[in-house]
Amino acid sequence: MDRWDLFNYDRKEKKSNERVFLPAGIDEVKEAISALRDGIAVVLDLSNTPDEIGQRVLDLMSGAAYALSAGISVKDGQRYSYTLERNE
Repeated sequence: MDRWDLFNYDRKEKKSNERVFLPAGIDEVKEAISALRDGIAVVLDLSNTPDEIGQRVLDLMSGAAYALSAGISVKDGQRYSYTLERNE
């Protein structure tokens, strides 16, 4: 499975793209933050990420979400959703 799964929705319905991110390490968080900054919803799936690395990934993403005024929701204990609210 690819690290990013992209689901394209019809923009006329005002739905955005969503990317599912399965980080294996800290270095991969930069892509998730860039996607969030670009207005793409990011779902972090940490189910296969070691606990110590997963916690660091969450810390980095939470800091980025705060800086970007993004929303965070917990889907379950291993999946987190980040969305950037844009005024259109």
